[in-house]
Amino acid sequence: MRRAEDALTLIDLPRDPLAKVDGLGAAGLKKLEMARALATQPKLLLADESLGGLDESEMEQAALMLKRIRDERGITIIWVEHIMGVLMKVIDRCLVLDHGELIAQGTPSEVAHDPRVVEVYLGTDAHSVQQQVGREVAAEGA
Repeated sequence: MRRAEDALTLIDLPRDPLAKVDGLGAAGLKKLEMARALATQPKLLLADESLGGLDESEMEQAALMLKRIRDERGITIIWVEHIMGVLMKVIDRCLVLDHGELIAQGTPSEVAHDPRVVEVYLGTDAHSVQQQVGREVAAEGA
């Protein structure tokens, strides 16, 4: 039971055993799924399109939650995601595939500035994503 309680605390869900899941909404249900996975004490998590169905604020919270899980638990996370602006704020390394072919890999900054990644994934959002990644890198260096 201790593992389940720790998992609930880590992702900010109530520890009340009588709490109901109905009415949690998309973000709450995703947190509950994550708590279930964490209760098994994994060494590796796969987060597949975990931001789908969330609003911008919920996406930011989910990204920070995954970062906290990585940092506090030392769990490796493989995160498959197409919402790159949020993703790039919290990852250490990035591998980008296009139709199953590796087209870029490296730090978020390197990948965000790769011409092929810009063409395939970032499109019209390229400049804003590149600026955001640049700010994040600068803040970490300060």
